[in-house]
Amino acid sequence: MKKLFGKKEINMASDAKVGWGEHLAYGVGNAANDVSGTMIGNYILIYYTMVLGMDVLLATSVLAASRMMDGLSDLIMGRIIDRTQTKIGKAKPWYFRFILPTVISMLLVFNVPHSIGMAGQVIYMFLTYNLVTTICGTALGISFTSLNGLMTTNQSSRGRNGVVARIFSLATGIFTSNTIFRFARFFGGGDEYSQKGWSMAMIVYAVIFVCLTLIHHFFTHERVNQVRNENEIADKTLRSVTGEKISAGKSLLSLIKNKFWVTTLVVCVFISVLLTINITMAVYFSQYIMNDLDAQGIIVSLISLTAIPGTLISLPLMTRLGKRNVILVGLGINLIGCLLPVFSMNTMVIYMGSIIKGLGYGITAGPTGSIIQDTLTYGEWKNGFSNMGMGNAANSFAMKASGSLGTIIVGFMLSISGFVEQSLVQSQQTLNMISFGYIWMPALMAITCIIIMLFYTLDKIYPQIEADLKEGKYAPGVQKEAAVTADEEKGDKHYEN
Repeated sequence: MKKLFGKKEINMASDAKVGWGEHLAYGVGNAANDVSGTMIGNYILIYYTMVLGMDVLLATSVLAASRMMDGLSDLIMGRIIDRTQTKIGKAKPWYFRFILPTVISMLLVFNVPHSIGMAGQVIYMFLTYNLVTTICGTALGISFTSLNGLMTTNQSSRGRNGVVARIFSLATGIFTSNTIFRFARFFGGGDEYSQKGWSMAMIVYAVIFVCLTLIHHFFTHERVNQVRNENEIADKTLRSVTGEKISAGKSLLSLIKNKFWVTTLVVCVFISVLLTINITMAVYFSQYIMNDLDAQGIIVSLISLTAIPGTLISLPLMTRLGKRNVILVGLGINLIGCLLPVFSMNTMVIYMGSIIKGLGYGITAGPTGSIIQDTLTYGEWKNGFSNMGMGNAANSFAMKASGSLGTIIVGFMLSISGFVEQSLVQSQQTLNMISFGYIWMPALMAITCIIIMLFYTLDKIYPQIEADLKEGKYAPGVQKEAAVTADEEKGDKHYEN
């Protein structure tokens, strides 16, 4: 047990059921990450083009070049977390260390100097964007997701963390999208695209970011793989239960051999691609099929808003049905929403389909927010060592790539169908492709995910794995090696004496 500020006792057992106060503190961390992430992800291009007046192709090229480096930084950060040993844990120290650098980089990236010329601005943009995303964003993101697996091995608590984090993420997105231009206009004297307005707005978001990150840091606790002495802190080497040094290559290989991790990774990537295609295709579907471009705003809003109650519903469902079955339910509901326009192209039917799709997305969001952690706990039991950091890093890299993949798929489908840019009229072949992309492509991906998830059986054996790890037991082969190692160490000490 541990006292929080000398008051309430905190259960520090590795399989502890986390209290709701700590769940909320965990979710607040996701809100903090999204304050920074949303500004960079959704509004940096607007700042570069509308405030700086930068050519859109040049600005996009800077962002694209930076994204190529982002994936590598994920794996490096994951490895760093796995090798970290401190009294407060593996992930928490890095989250705390990068609060101030993130604040500084947030302010720098939205304050490009006008006096350094075009070439100087491009170099400045590249450096500051990579500072805030490739370095700071990666450190915060990997630390945050790894923490869910390090707070406890309890499946229910991890599930609640995932649900709460998802709700905070949705709420933060709504907040930032409805305040950014109001702040910019207020501080910019009525001009939403002035440098002063954006600079001051970033200061407001930076203050909010700091408050949220500090709440997250001080009110969450790592319980899994706790350090017990100074010797463990000094040893930065990742080792198995048998004492074997674990290289980065072996850590990655263990992930690839973890069938449950691979299964959930593929499904999570497919769901992300599915969502990206659905949201992106909604623009073209609204303009060329529904003949109402404004309808895309309604479609996207309905999907986003109904995802919130869907996420809340997933919490009691996980307790009753298990994470795999909840994902199957969510995908099934989403599939119904995708196929509804097949029966009628009536506007209200399409809107109803969006509501159903949003509900399905929300239900899947709850378990997918934590199921990766369960697969990594299985990997620790199976292999005799934890790679929580590397596993979450590889997952982060795949999810970043999946967002881009969805956009690429949409572009490819439009290109091969003969889509004409800026044209108000498209060929019948293009119209058919847009309908296929909006209705059938997401439906086929949902069906694929359902088939893949049918082979996921970890929920059935996870309680025993959790109990084994609590008692210091591992998979039979690893357990035998650990016992031999322990006997050898006893023999060495006997002869030394």
